[in-house]
Amino acid sequence: MKLNLSVIITTFNSKKTIVNCLNSLAASCAHAGYDSGLEVIIVDDGSTDGSMEIIRYFNSIFANYKIIEKKKNTGNADTRNVGLDVASGEYITFIDSDDEVTVDYLTEINKNLSEKKTDMLIFGYNQVEDENIVQEKIKIEEIHDKNLVLKKYFHIEDGDAIGSYTWNKVFKKSLLSKNKIRFLSGKKFEDVPFCFNCILCASSVKCINKCLYNYIYRSDSTVHNVTEELILDRLWSLKEIKNMMIRSHMEELYPDYYQYCLSAYFYLYKQVNQEMPRSSLKGDLKYKIIQVASKIKPTTKDKVKLVLLRMNVLSLLYLI
Repeated sequence: MKLNLSVIITTFNSKKTIVNCLNSLAASCAHAGYDSGLEVIIVDDGSTDGSMEIIRYFNSIFANYKIIEKKKNTGNADTRNVGLDVASGEYITFIDSDDEVTVDYLTEINKNLSEKKTDMLIFGYNQVEDENIVQEKIKIEEIHDKNLVLKKYFHIEDGDAIGSYTWNKVFKKSLLSKNKIRFLSGKKFEDVPFCFNCILCASSVKCINKCLYNYIYRSDSTVHNVTEELILDRLWSLKEIKNMMIRSHMEELYPDYYQYCLSAYFYLYKQVNQEMPRSSLKGDLKYKIIQVASKIKPTTKDKVKLVLLRMNVLSLLYLI
């Protein structure tokens, strides 16, 4: 196999998970008959738990590894940008250090990029519990129409298959450099504007009905620990999507976007109510829900939720 691909893995205190992550990538290389053209870039964000000893060991075995050690922890967005700066592949993708890839990951990526050049390749993923049990296969239908991909991006009721994840997507490097697409520093939902911007700017996008990535669900993950900062960051990411749509004159997507926001606001409201019941964010989210619902035709289920929300009957709201 010859694949001109840079795989960027960012790490921070990943000692407990990085071995499985790198072993899964090595197994995929072996399955594909790895020849050359694959570059593995590992950028460590100032780990203090011994992660680097493991990474150096893998680096001593595989010649295609490129290791970058940051002295100071500055967050995932900055760390990914460091990886982007040194990536030399025609295509770029990302793997989270606490996740794994399937054995046919590289084979399928190579096959689909060889058949037809595209600015972006998107694939499905497996949601795996901590005990390595596949809880759900998040599949995506075969799509070759960029405009349809944009619409499907917002339709999460069928499963968040496209999603705002970098790890189930392969990006053409020229797409990123030409449009100056980078990760915004200091944000936990930095994936959201990055991925949406890539789809907007891409000339071609290809979705394949293959699950090539194992997303390991961990209850102690940063994005699962509800804080006011996290909620505000998610709201920021939704606003960034709207700003991009405005700049790109994508008014035809507004109804899909508003429905997407309504689902997100309801979910965030539930999180705040359960974890921070006294937070002023409850009132802010209630206002946003009512405001965005007025711009679309809510589903019957959402209409019931709206009635209960106005009545402040929260216990009933979350039984639906």
